[in-house]
Amino acid sequence: MDPKQISRRNFIKSIMLSSICGGLPLDILAKSSEPSFNYIQINFAGGPARWLFDNPIAPKKSSKFGKHQMIVNSFDNAGSSANISALNYKTENISGWQMPYFWKNELSLDGKTIQASSLLDNCLIVRGCHMRNDGHSLNNRKLSAPTPGHLSIPGMLADNMKAKIFPAVNLVGDSGVAGVAGGTFRSVGQAIQIDTPQNHKDPFSYLIKPFLSLGNMKGEWSGLIKSELGDNFKNDYFKMQQRYNNLVKKYKLIIESNIVADGMVNIGERKVQSISNFTNGNFTEDHAKYLNHDYLVCNNDMRTMLSTAKIEGLAEQFATTEVLVTEGLCGNISINVNTISNLYYENSYKKDSVFRKINGIGDTKFTFKSNEKSYTGSKKENSFQLDSHDTGLLPNLFLNYALYKSVSACMAQLKLSLIKSKQYEKTLIHLASEFDRDPRPDCSGSEHGWNGHISSFYSGAIKGLKVIGNTYIQSPGESYYKENGTWGQGAPVKELGDRPIVYGNIASSIADILGVKTPSENDKPIFYKEKGIIKTLIDEVDNV
Repeated sequence: MDPKQISRRNFIKSIMLSSICGGLPLDILAKSSEPSFNYIQINFAGGPARWLFDNPIAPKKSSKFGKHQMIVNSFDNAGSSANISALNYKTENISGWQMPYFWKNELSLDGKTIQASSLLDNCLIVRGCHMRNDGHSLNNRKLSAPTPGHLSIPGMLADNMKAKIFPAVNLVGDSGVAGVAGGTFRSVGQAIQIDTPQNHKDPFSYLIKPFLSLGNMKGEWSGLIKSELGDNFKNDYFKMQQRYNNLVKKYKLIIESNIVADGMVNIGERKVQSISNFTNGNFTEDHAKYLNHDYLVCNNDMRTMLSTAKIEGLAEQFATTEVLVTEGLCGNISINVNTISNLYYENSYKKDSVFRKINGIGDTKFTFKSNEKSYTGSKKENSFQLDSHDTGLLPNLFLNYALYKSVSACMAQLKLSLIKSKQYEKTLIHLASEFDRDPRPDCSGSEHGWNGHISSFYSGAIKGLKVIGNTYIQSPGESYYKENGTWGQGAPVKELGDRPIVYGNIASSIADILGVKTPSENDKPIFYKEKGIIKTLIDEVDNV
């Protein structure tokens, strides 16, 4: 067949399915006008605590606040070392909002420092969202497809992707595909999503390799490729690959600079004492606060737990995203963030090496086994469980800060690149997880806060910092614990008929911004886009 008679769609599809491309299924599909917005979803599958980061649980100076001994973010005591008894919850006033003290931090960025709060210059936070049911997979998949089995937001956006080489890209991490939002992709047309292999070491090369092969072809085929794809490839393939390689190095340095405890405001400046005296036969109640998944962390200084820490694949994911968006190759990307691994433990004890007695939900006691040996060292399996059931107070504080500082610094770098390429005002970055956490009374960990989801959005189209959504001062116990302080459980909003925000409201809002049909027709949007500016449709935000 004459290649000139082959349609653009079928030509590219047949080439991408050929042995030249190693069987990689790509479909260059363009059906309608190019959408005005890019969409980047950053997914923390597992549901880590957001009340340390982007969930302002006391948003106003007048907000009533129910304290919980696990919801703390600042050491108050002076001196050369910090003690767990001196922890409390502190806020920072940013644009009139009382934000968690995390935002007081500086981020190390390419040889300089910037204020973390600069990300909040263009931020909308939706808190107190009731997910209606418990469950990791169910709720994480809702982030893209709020109605199971129906169309997904990335799928509908992909149908509209004109002048984009990749309609949708899912950068797959430890969580895989099936149980997370990226696994819900469904479109009206023939657009497909490219799922990179799980934890692929070089996702950009995986995506671009087929075009490298095509670019070396001769004759009429290359002429057709040039006519069809030339406008989309502003640089040649190898220049883009080199740019990607350089960006990976940059993002790795950014992560290495921000994952360490040094510099964490009111947390990492001084030695933080860990558990002492294991020889008396019994642990005290406070020992539960040092539990991290399968170890009781006994480091002489808790800060050293992060001295060898890594977040595998994060640099490659952000480097891929930056190149794809700024080069016009894709504007529809899911980043699945891996957890922190390679933690350093010193003289620490495996959870199974001690007697653990659970007296009741949220009431855990440990008893020492005198014949057990402690462990010192670092390995990949020493990790932070984002599903933090057994992540006690101190590890939860340090590990969440390290995770969010690292991701925030990567976001700040991406933001600078998007501004430079004039893409930030037409890009919506969405930080999401299936739910927040309901902390245990004994501070040994936290449960699923499925009635308190939090989504935060970042875009040049958002002017200033905005917060919407009501939460309870004292959780009524719908998920796990009653009268458990203010952690973010969704409370009724008068503007929604005296019911909490549900995820359908958020999904309808995202759809409005992206210019696609809502996947949740029965739920009205709570924010929207007007003349290029994102505005809110509800104003309520308080603790009730």
